[in-house]
Amino acid sequence: DGILPGPGPDSMTLSLIRPPRGHDQVRTLQVSLLPLSQEHLQAPEPIEAMASIIPGDADTAPLVATDDGRLAVRVDRQLQFLDAGRRAINPAPIEIGSSLERLTDWFWDSRGTVFGVVLKTDSQARLLLWPGSSTAPDLTRAPSEFQVPLHTRVTAAHDGRHAFTRNLPEGLMIRGVGAPGTSRVLDASAEAKQERPLAASHDGHFLALVVDSHRIQLLALPSGQRFAEFQSPRLAPIQQLDWRPDGLQLAGVTEDGFVLVWNLQPLLEMLDANHQAGPFLSLSPKVLPP
Repeated sequence: DGILPGPGPDSMTLSLIRPPRGHDQVRTLQVSLLPLSQEHLQAPEPIEAMASIIPGDADTAPLVATDDGRLAVRVDRQLQFLDAGRRAINPAPIEIGSSLERLTDWFWDSRGTVFGVVLKTDSQARLLLWPGSSTAPDLTRAPSEFQVPLHTRVTAAHDGRHAFTRNLPEGLMIRGVGAPGTSRVLDASAEAKQERPLAASHDGHFLALVVDSHRIQLLALPSGQRFAEFQSPRLAPIQQLDWRPDGLQLAGVTEDGFVLVWNLQPLLEMLDANHQAGPFLSLSPKVLPP
């Protein structure tokens, strides 16, 4: 179902498979990212975990994870939170929004301090943000609420306070959790005003944006300064981005199922040495077939 951080700095979870209907096991396929001298990822091994996830007729159960191993699993608008031992935190599933809305996007930041969902009807969309805790966000509290365009991308800022939104009319914006929530424009350029993926590094220092389907721009945070750009070698558009938890690698998934992995360590070492942003445009990805 996509890329998620693995349980350590050297792994990413690439897919989630929901078991047959009526069962309560979540299976994930975990692959470890080997040193860049290696040509391929190691063969994936299934990891099974018992969880009191929501029963239902959905074919897939998307999940999000914090860096310490907590999970949130959803079916439609119902959410179940699990601790690192895969035990339910909330005794019963929590339903978000109204019956007229669809939950179309969501995230839980790497520290578990900001949780957000996007709810849509046919004519409007809203972003809801809750502060997190050491266990799970309290969804009974009133969230920070933002009206957003229908085709809006969202991602956690991983700074413990904010989320990013990106869409055609507004560009790249940063939204703050709290009462009331805050909003400001970070980038209103034509490259930011696109309905394409974005993802922040888990330390909150960098933001990656897909531009024109095949390019990735890196922005330094919190300033939003652009300092690097990568080109995909594939013709198919990049549909998803995610970072390795330690920030040393960035992965993208193309529409035709290829995984692109950029090793960012040389770039970050140059950035540290110069104490300023690039641009550095020469990095090429590992290309992993479906």
